[in-house]
Amino acid sequence: MIVSKSGVHEAAVLSQIMQNSFSKDFGECWSVADMPAALSLPHCHARLGHSQTGLAIGFSLFRQVADEAELLLIAVLPAHQNSGFGAQLLLDAMAVCKSLGATRMFLEVRDGNERAAALYQRHGYVPVGRRDKYYRGTNGLFYDAITLKLAL
Repeated sequence: MIVSKSGVHEAAVLSQIMQNSFSKDFGECWSVADMPAALSLPHCHARLGHSQTGLAIGFSLFRQVADEAELLLIAVLPAHQNSGFGAQLLLDAMAVCKSLGATRMFLEVRDGNERAAALYQRHGYVPVGRRDKYYRGTNGLFYDAITLKLAL
């Protein structure tokens, strides 16, 4: 995968990847309007991953202020999942944040999202908190988020 800087001009592409990558059941997917709004904020960064043929297959979205960073979203199209692309996007986001002066990075993962939690833990993230009822699913049920932290 080739990873490059992205921005507001590619918000529709990022939104499409997100809509196709996240289950609608758990309330983790942002609205289409949320993406350009987030990308317009200072200190918010997006990185877009392309296959060798140029197909946009994943992205990371994060913000970094002073010495602290937060991974907001990471998504890989289903056909390209379990190929190491998520790890590549995560490592790329971590490297960018570190180069900008971050010494620690945070993220939230839905309790029960074992595949994502395993990815983060393989790369050194540790649980530091819980947000009760952070996500609201389409079925009306609420799901907790686990806050993870990594020293960069």
